[in-house]
Formats: sequence, structure tokens, C-alpha cells
Amino acid sequence: MNAIFRPVDFHKCVSKLDEPKQKLITDVYQKFLEFNLPSQEIETDDKESVAIIFERINRAGEPLDTYQLLTAWSWSSDFDLQEEFSELASEMQPFGFGTISDDKDLQLKCCSGIIREEASPSSIINLKGEDVRKNFEKIKNGIKGAVDFLRNELNVYSLEWLPYPSMLVSLSYFFATDKVNGKNVTHKQREQLIKWFWRSNFSRRYTGGITDKHKQDIALMKKLSSDENQLIAEFDCEITNEFFQNNQFNIGSVNTKTFVLFLAYQNPLSFLSAANVSLSDVLKTVNRNEFHHIFPKKHLQDLKVDNKKINMLANFCFLSSGDNQKIKNKDPKTYKGLINPGALSNVMDRALCPTDSLDLTFDDFIAKRTEILTDMAKRII
Repeated sequence: MNAIFRPVDFHKCVSKLDEPKQKLITDVYQKFLEFNLPSQEIETDDKESVAIIFERINRAGEPLDTYQLLTAWSWSSDFDLQEEFSELASEMQPFGFGTISDDKDLQLKCCSGIIREEASPSSIINLKGEDVRKNFEKIKNGIKGAVDFLRNELNVYSLEWLPYPSMLVSLSYFFATDKVNGKNVTHKQREQLIKWFWRSNFSRRYTGGITDKHKQDIALMKKLSSDENQLIAEFDCEITNEFFQNNQFNIGSVNTKTFVLFLAYQNPLSFLSAANVSLSDVLKTVNRNEFHHIFPKKHLQDLKVDNKKINMLANFCFLSSGDNQKIKNKDPKTYKGLINPGALSNVMDRALCPTDSLDLTFDDFIAKRTEILTDMAKRII
């Protein structure tokens, strides 16, 4: 195959094959020669026209591939956009956000959001190289400030745990500053940003219409930056019991990531030891090793409980692999004996479970815990 478009090399390769294989590969070769690829050439110096064309034909949701183009526009003898973002990613690596170097689309949107106050394809493609160079320190400080906020206030310890990575664009705009020590945030501003985070995720705000959401949120972030009394999270967000009962625990889904961060926000304790869960370690990578069923899966299967009910969000908590091995398939009434009685109430409270969880039937547990989860979710939004 690596010689198929080099006729001389191709015929040398074919001559070494037996006759049936020669015929077979020559037929394949002929199909490549005869295949027509439809194309249309457009000559223009207007970047906005290019962006509009891209938006119209981008039916598959492909990322806007203008990274190399912007790198060329912004290049100078002492500035290389790709190198600058690689350096930033190296700085972010110890904090779990090094993978930002792999997401070129997100990088472009952060640049455009901070410089042009929107992150549409047309705004990205109209970025001026000089503006990118001139504002890159501001862009870096914005991303760093956003990451610092996500880690310290919301226990988001990696980009992969952020339910919608595109939220980083709006947050980076708020934290963007030329000040070396970053942006000072008041208590009221912090409260608004936290509320915006939870309402955005529980309402799945960034599932669609992301360009419009960025424009709206950046405009509000701008107002909040100058007025701490500005409200930025007044969009609709309704949380019902169904969120915790109808959604299955799937580590790759937005709802599960939101749920896990929601549990982490309560500073959970390990079920058996009652020690603080090391969230910075547990949430550094996206895997389900530290999350397990409160009512063990095999125990419920033996009781003929439907798998959908077994794997609903409301039946999950932070539980280390070590603790899970000790619990295994035990009835909750049995493994309750492994928990220090003096710590039981605190463990359950931090897990947003009723104190008598392990004495209840599964259906009663789900009903009571769901009420607690829903009530707490409503409070934080």
C-alpha cells in the first residue's frame, strides 16, 4: 500500500506476487486511479468567509482546524504559539491539566474568548497574530487562574474530570489579567462562579449552542469582574430525583462526572476507615476504581434487582478498592459492623446518605438518599 501511488515501485512489488494476487492488487490499484473526489476551490483573503464556509459544511462537528494557521499568523522570531502552549501545558501538568496541550480547539477558543470576547469559528479565524502575541501573558494567567479556581474551590483535579472542558473558556476570561500575581477575587464573585459552575453542569448548559453560551457567559463574566454584585447564573436549572435515579454510573458521561464532583464537594470520608478521601489523588485520572456501589452489585443481583436500579447514581459513593475488597458482596447490615460506630454518622453524612442507610431495604435507601442528594443539589445551585 505504501507504494500504490508510486507506479515504478508499485509494479516492482506486484511482480513478486503470484498471478491471482497480482490481479487482485491491480484491481485495487485501478479503483484508486478511477475514484473521483469532489472538491471546490475558493480563493479569498477574507478570513471571515473561510470561517462561514467551515461552519456551513461542518455537519460532523469536527474541531476547527486553524491551529497551525494561527501559529503562522502570530509567529515572530521570539514568539511561537505552539511552543508557548507547550510550555503552559508543562506548567499545568503537575496540577492535572497538562492535557490542554492536546486540545488545540480549546486553546484557540481561550485565545479568542479573552481577546475578542467570543469564541466562534469566525472570531477565531479573524484573530490577529499581533493581538495573540501582545495578550498571551493575559491568556496564560487566565487559564492558570481558572485551573487554580477549579482545583481549590471545586475539586476538579484534571481536565478530564471537567464535565465540559469548554467551560474553561468562560472561566479563563474572568481570570485573565496582566498582573503577575493573578486576579483578586472577592467572596461574592467566588460565590457566583461556584453557582455558575454547578448550574451549568446540572442543566447540561454546554451540551449544545456552545458558541452562543460562550458569548453570553463571557459578557456576564466581564460585568462580574467590575461589579461583584452581578448575577451570572440566572439561566434555568431544575434538579429532580430523576437525575440521581434515571442516570447510570458511567465514568465517561457528563452526568456521572457532575455527580462525582458533587460528592467530592462534600469532602467525603472513606467508608470503613472514616479517613478523609485524598481527592487530589483519587480525581487525578478518570477511572472508576475509587467509586463503588453502596449496596453491592452481587448482593442485589442475588435479590433479583434490575441492573438499571443497581447502577443508578444514587447507589454510588467514594469507596477505595481496599475497602471494596473488604465489603465485597456483603449485605450492608453485615458490613456495617466493619465501620467504627462512633464514625458511622459522620461517614454517612459526608456521603449524603441517611444515617440508617445500612439498615434499610434497598428501595427505602434509594428513596431516602435521593431526597438528600436532590435537596443538597438544589442548595448549591
